[in-house]
Amino acid sequence: MKNRELRMKLLALGMAGAMTISLCGCGTETTEDNGASAAEAAAVTELLTQTSAGSSAGSMDHNEKEETVYVIAGADGSSQKVIVSDWLKNGLGDDSLTDITDLSDIKNVKGDETFAQSGSNLTWDAAGNDIYYQGTSTKKLPVEVKITYTLDGAEVNPDSLAGKSGHVVIRFDYTNNEKTTATIDGKQEEIYIPFLAMSGMMLDNDHFSNIEVTNGKAINDGERTVVVGYALPGMQESLDVEKDDIDLPDYVEVEADVQDFTLATTLTLVANATANLEDSDHISDSEDVKDMEDKLDDLQDATDKLVDGSQELYDGVHTLLEKSGELISGVNQLADGSQTLKDGVATLDNGAGSLKDGTTTLKNGAGTLNDGMESLHDGIVSVNQGAGELKNGAGSLKDGLSDLSSGTISLKDGLDALASGINTLNAGVNEGSSKQPSLTEGASELASGLGELSSNSDTLRAGAKQVFQSLLDTANTQLKAQLSAVGMTLDQDLTMENYDTILEGLMDKVSADSAYKMAYAAAKAKVQEAVEAQRSTIEAGVTAAVRESVTSEVLSESGMDAEVYQSIKSGNTEGVSEEVLAAVAAVDAAIDAQMDSEEIQAKIVSATDSKISELVDQNMQNEDVQKQIDAAVKTAESSGSALASLKKSLDDYNTFYQGLVDYTEGVDTAYTGSETLKAGVGTLASGTKDLKDGVGLLTDGSDALVTGSMQLSSGSCALFDGTSTLYDGTQTLLGGAEQLLTGSGSLVSGAAQLASGASSLKSGTSQLLSGAQTLADGLNTLKDGGSQLTDGVTQLDDGAQQLAEGMNEFKTEAIDKLMDLYHDDLEGLMDRFDAIIDAGRGYNSFTGLTDNMEGNVKFVYRTEGIESDEN
Repeated sequence: MKNRELRMKLLALGMAGAMTISLCGCGTETTEDNGASAAEAAAVTELLTQTSAGSSAGSMDHNEKEETVYVIAGADGSSQKVIVSDWLKNGLGDDSLTDITDLSDIKNVKGDETFAQSGSNLTWDAAGNDIYYQGTSTKKLPVEVKITYTLDGAEVNPDSLAGKSGHVVIRFDYTNNEKTTATIDGKQEEIYIPFLAMSGMMLDNDHFSNIEVTNGKAINDGERTVVVGYALPGMQESLDVEKDDIDLPDYVEVEADVQDFTLATTLTLVANATANLEDSDHISDSEDVKDMEDKLDDLQDATDKLVDGSQELYDGVHTLLEKSGELISGVNQLADGSQTLKDGVATLDNGAGSLKDGTTTLKNGAGTLNDGMESLHDGIVSVNQGAGELKNGAGSLKDGLSDLSSGTISLKDGLDALASGINTLNAGVNEGSSKQPSLTEGASELASGLGELSSNSDTLRAGAKQVFQSLLDTANTQLKAQLSAVGMTLDQDLTMENYDTILEGLMDKVSADSAYKMAYAAAKAKVQEAVEAQRSTIEAGVTAAVRESVTSEVLSESGMDAEVYQSIKSGNTEGVSEEVLAAVAAVDAAIDAQMDSEEIQAKIVSATDSKISELVDQNMQNEDVQKQIDAAVKTAESSGSALASLKKSLDDYNTFYQGLVDYTEGVDTAYTGSETLKAGVGTLASGTKDLKDGVGLLTDGSDALVTGSMQLSSGSCALFDGTSTLYDGTQTLLGGAEQLLTGSGSLVSGAAQLASGASSLKSGTSQLLSGAQTLADGLNTLKDGGSQLTDGVTQLDDGAQQLAEGMNEFKTEAIDKLMDLYHDDLEGLMDRFDAIIDAGRGYNSFTGLTDNMEGNVKFVYRTEGIESDEN
């Protein structure tokens, strides 16, 4: 198996050699301007050749043939004319030079030396001079250039591009037609001649902007941008490499934003990429290849260090894993202690709440007591005057206390009933019975049942979807057959998402009006094809008619009698003078010239097209054609009914399918709700138990309240009896009341301070409880994270072990094999590069070369311009 890094290194070495080419002797010969801007063409040519050393005869010890092939091409790159310029360098000063060529129209372009030709052999009377001659060729070019143009993403004909605006892409594609065979690793393989193609053009910055070049470069001087790109056609195949390894350019692409497109010309220079290599130059002789083994040794040393480092990493991570258990144990103890702390703080918070409630009651009672003492004081002051009123009031007090006693008894009865209800609620929520489960148990059973239903939801949906897809597959098969019968196609298969849109569209197409249009168009296409098959016959008839008209016009202009002309053309030349025959020949030449003119040819094409259109319209009125159209319309209408029926069937199943999806989603939602209900019932159970305990305390308090109220009622009777003696003690009572009033004021102040302190205590214990809860939650999270830490360290330990093992495997399976591959396969890879160089050395002439003459050749392709009439 080839190693990617080694192949990339060797390919880099090979390409370094291939790209150090010389386009030697590009020269400055020119051909006719062909309507393009000679100045711009010269500028691009200079840029293409400015890095090349010029050629000259100089002091030479041999004769050499330097050949430049000029290809005059259309704007699409197609060859229209090939002109070859040959320079025979007479380095030995011979009196005559022998050359081989397959050119036509040969002429000396720089001297008056003459030549003798025998077949493809030329012998020049050189007299010690160099010979410069030129000729034309129809021989197939070694490299073909194809130029395509796109405007805003659509390919366009170059003739229609002039004056247009938009985003333009110009692409040069090159086809290498020259190859040879070579022995590579004992096998005969095809090797392409290593040509380098360089294409260039000059773009006016007033028309072109945002210019980008693929496989090339753009040079902007402010007014114009010169674009040059290069390609190596056939090199990828000769090297036998994948483009994923190295992508050798085989095209050039230029894109730009254009305003009023105009292009004077493009130039492409094709030359042998091995022209400058010495005979002894081979890739295997490169110093880079000789240095490669040292680099691979460095790579092997670095890999050994990585193997040692990965083992040390594994040892350290393993020690971390062993110590992580002690950390987890400490975190667990801390979490348990925080829970105990939270429970204690909760108890303290409850006690603080009770204290706050009691002090509030005390504060309110002290206030009431103080108010009563003030009233008592005022009453004692006037007791002497109101003793009678006090006696009456004592009677009213007796009656009120009797009512209070009755009310406390009712209160006790109500609290007993409340306690009974709370006990029943607690039993229903937490305990249940043998026949009736508790609310907690019912919530659990509900969640379990819905969970089982929810677990089957995916299976139900998948089964229904599979049935839906089976229906669609069957519909697609039948629908394609039905549409084919009416000359239609199903461009896209029906799916659950698109079947409605596609079927609606098809039903619109097979409606009466649309069906007729499609049937008519299909019939017309067949008629058009049949008539077009007779185009040559129709064109021949049209041409004959046009020729007859042209003949009449030419005869009229020449003054020759038509009957005389026709008689001579029929072969009656006996006794006719040479002058008349010459006149007839002139008339024929004039007729032929007009028939070959663009105007007459255009008229023939137009008349032929008109005749074909007329015949198509006539045939469309044929009864058989109309019957075919009517039959197709009926078939389409029948298809429309079938399409409507198919859509209804799919709609019905889709309704069922969507209902099933809604049902299963409802079950899933109910299951989620039941889990929430189950949790809420648990909370309710805890609350009812607390409520039961609280009501018990209220019941105990109501018993004491009843006893106290009865005692108070009894005391009121004694109070009523003693009011008669109250007056005697009012003076003594007044003094004590004043002292009691002062003490009650102090009691109110102290009770208020006590209530404020209890409230602050309750606020503090609430905050303490919240903090204890946060601490417990955080430590529980830390406790949960401890297991994740253990898992992570375990995974890290496993990963470090895999890394150590992988580095060992990488060294054995990759680096060691790479070293083996370098030593075992290098010679075979070098053979391929050397074969490419040898193939290039074997191609040194386009038209031919004698054995005693060296040679080199290059090709210059020049395209016609694309310009609007206004330019």
